[in-house]
Amino acid sequence: MILVDGLSGVFSRAVFGIPLWGLTYFAMSLVTLVAYAIDKRRAKLNRRRIPERTLHLLSLAFGFPGAFVGQQLFRHKRRKVRFMVVFWMIVALHIGIATALNQRARSSANPKDSGREQDIAWGPSDDGTRGTLRHGPSTRSQSSLENESLRSSARPKRLSSRYPP
Repeated sequence: MILVDGLSGVFSRAVFGIPLWGLTYFAMSLVTLVAYAIDKRRAKLNRRRIPERTLHLLSLAFGFPGAFVGQQLFRHKRRKVRFMVVFWMIVALHIGIATALNQRARSSANPKDSGREQDIAWGPSDDGTRGTLRHGPSTRSQSSLENESLRSSARPKRLSSRYPP
């Protein structure tokens, strides 16, 4: 969780409106793609190659999308089972970290509902129009639904041009 805590603050920033994590993945993917192209060319010319460890480190350092494209585009390293197992483990690690960051962002954005499932359903509105989107914890009791109904009826109705009567 220490890794997730550290990354959540760094990648929540944006540069020119583009999230920093997106720029990082894009830049490292380009670097990794170029490394795969160079390695493939050196393999064809029978010259000294880029070590597999370096290619894996580039994939680990946010370059796995470029590595995947390079493997497909240059038909490079696709038949080496050991290499591909390590590569897919790196992809799984990135997906796991992204999932943890997403969960952390969701729970910090809405601490009241963290860890609880939400029901989203269309329900009829009180004024007879098409309906409103209602959502909330899925484990609500009948009395809490009635209290919410009383609270919502006390609020002024908002007219929306999106759903005409």
